[in-house]
Amino acid sequence: MVRLLILLAPAFCLLWAIGLVRLTKPFITIMQEAPKVSRKKLLPHVGKEFSGAFLILVLLLLILTFVLPAGTQPYPRVYQQAYAPVTIMGSSIPIKADEPVLEWYEALMWMRENLPDDAIVCSWWDYGYWITVIGNKTTLADNGTTNMTQIQNIARMFLSNETEAIKILESYDTTHVVVFTTFTSDGRSVGYGEEGKWRWMAKIAGLNETDYFKDQDWTEQGKETVIYKLMTYGIETNLMEYSTVQLEHFEKAHFSQGQNYGGIVPLVCVYKVSY
Repeated sequence: MVRLLILLAPAFCLLWAIGLVRLTKPFITIMQEAPKVSRKKLLPHVGKEFSGAFLILVLLLLILTFVLPAGTQPYPRVYQQAYAPVTIMGSSIPIKADEPVLEWYEALMWMRENLPDDAIVCSWWDYGYWITVIGNKTTLADNGTTNMTQIQNIARMFLSNETEAIKILESYDTTHVVVFTTFTSDGRSVGYGEEGKWRWMAKIAGLNETDYFKDQDWTEQGKETVIYKLMTYGIETNLMEYSTVQLEHFEKAHFSQGQNYGGIVPLVCVYKVSY
């Protein structure tokens, strides 16, 4: 999407300008006309009063968008997007903190500096490019992966119990698994991490969501899945420094700082796979 924005932004700016001119030109023409000048067929019923009101309305809309600040922001609404950090500097959470949210960047730099060169990292495909480029580690899938079978296997691994998941991981010689979760200071899920993406994993893997989550809570089968265990272990460790979840084939390698940003705690958890 960033590539598309960069390439299309100039073209859309020109199209927007042309559209604004084409939209307002007939009304400006009416305002400038002398009474004796003949009008086009579509304009006889539009008077100068209506044209003036329309132009004032357009001007007000442009002022509200490009000139006046929005809410408590010190700058106009049009600049808010420009001042928003890039996705990785916001750690995939849509908030505008006073400083960059470096949870993901810090975790990726840790992977780059501490994992062996031949490490193979399994994560959901969303973070594949980050792990490859910044973490400098091999990953099983990224945003350009067209092998749906591989993505299905990753999804099935996350929604399997540890015994079944370890078989899938071993087939890829996986050394580490990364999960991302977001929660509040009292441990409630927010939805920007895997706690919101596991449903897509279920759909891609052809699994039934209600087998894992029902009546606003995880089922017993859901609580045995790798994705639930790894998220819960990270959350509880961050909040209580211990966890009620027992991991058999995974051990903590590195957790990001897990700071509170505007009521949201993003946490990147790197686990070492234990065969």
